[in-house]
Amino acid sequence: MLLFQILFVVSLKHSSFASVRNQFWFSGTGMILTGYVGQFYEVTDLTAFAVWGALSTVFFIHILWLMKKVINEGKEGTPPAAQATLNGIWLLFLVSWMLYPGAYLMPHLAGIEGLFFSELGVVARQITYTIADVSSKVIYGVLLTVVAQELSKHEGYVYTKLGN
Repeated sequence: MLLFQILFVVSLKHSSFASVRNQFWFSGTGMILTGYVGQFYEVTDLTAFAVWGALSTVFFIHILWLMKKVINEGKEGTPPAAQATLNGIWLLFLVSWMLYPGAYLMPHLAGIEGLFFSELGVVARQITYTIADVSSKVIYGVLLTVVAQELSKHEGYVYTKLGN
């Protein structure tokens, strides 16, 4: 659902709203489900864990590509302040979303306890997921609000802060 929000703020100049929305839905659902299934195998079958993780990564890459496309289209004809914030959204999106694959692999990257798995890695995973979630959801939402305000101002809508 968070992926859809940008579609309500920017105008798509070349793409169909419904097509992009459906692609976000399909790839987002595919990424989450395949990654979730993969985590069932992280202790018992490293090959299955890697295969499900690779499948999830295909959806992940599609989402990154699609978001870049939406942001580029959304910048067309928008004021410079909105374009700058959209560039910031892309950077935030790219960096914060790269934390997710790292978190997925974290128990295997954080130490060799029990050959390939570490409890420290599980804790590090949760911390990494939390940082990624706050960045990719809360900060993304705030930046998207800034874009919406800039676009509204550009279209002649004036807003005032409460208490003024």
